[in-house]
Amino acid sequence: MQVNETNSKNQALFQTNKSKQEQTSNEEFQAYLNEAEKVEQEKQQWEFSEEEMNLSNVLKDFQTYATNKSIQDKKKQNEATLLNKLFAMIDSQNGKL
Repeated sequence: MQVNETNSKNQALFQTNKSKQEQTSNEEFQAYLNEAEKVEQEKQQWEFSEEEMNLSNVLKDFQTYATNKSIQDKKKQNEATLLNKLFAMIDSQNGKL
């Protein structure tokens, strides 16, 4: 008789502990799912759209940028050349005076 009472008490205690563990496990799993969802949303935020990934548009934009950059560089080079000629002419005029 005493063995049965001990078994029933142990079984009740085991059931209580088991349900607490399951609840904790469920909460941990839900927290993991929430974290995974948050990471997925952040990842989607950084993904490119189809329009952004269209290589012909990227190429066209790069060609425009390269052309403008080349024009600006050529203007700077011409400006430097003109300034050097101007300073050379000023120096030659100062030598004659």
